[in-house]
Amino acid sequence: EEALNELDRAANLDPKNPYRYSSRAFLKDRLGDFNGAIEDYGKAIELDPEDAIAYNNRGLIEEKMGSIARAKKSFEKADDLIGYKSQPTNSLPPVGKAESKKPSPKMPDFSQTNPTSEVSSKHFWETLKGVFGDSETRKEFGLFIKRFFSGKKL
Repeated sequence: EEALNELDRAANLDPKNPYRYSSRAFLKDRLGDFNGAIEDYGKAIELDPEDAIAYNNRGLIEEKMGSIARAKKSFEKADDLIGYKSQPTNSLPPVGKAESKKPSPKMPDFSQTNPTSEVSSKHFWETLKGVFGDSETRKEFGLFIKRFFSGKKL
């Protein structure tokens, strides 16, 4: 409630700033005041018609409220503003057909490698891909970094 009061005050002090209304709308959404949030996003959009985030967030609330057609319009406006072109829905695989899953990248087994050997560019890119694409590899890398900076022996 205190945060909402402060956001009300901020909007009153700077009524031409669309960010004040978007911020208050975001909080109202979290508090369950969906109508108030939609109203505030509407004011933010009125002040800044190029604010794709406000359109998107308003669409999320409209969707929560069951106004799917209104939400779709808000999402389309947000997409238009950022230049996003959605893929046609008929490109999805048919229901009931199994998709082939790509295997997740595997971290190389370092126990069998010579630590003084050079790292190839292929090995580097595979490792980097693993760090960003595989949660287990990311955890292992995080532990490695933590141990490195703590001074513990690897």
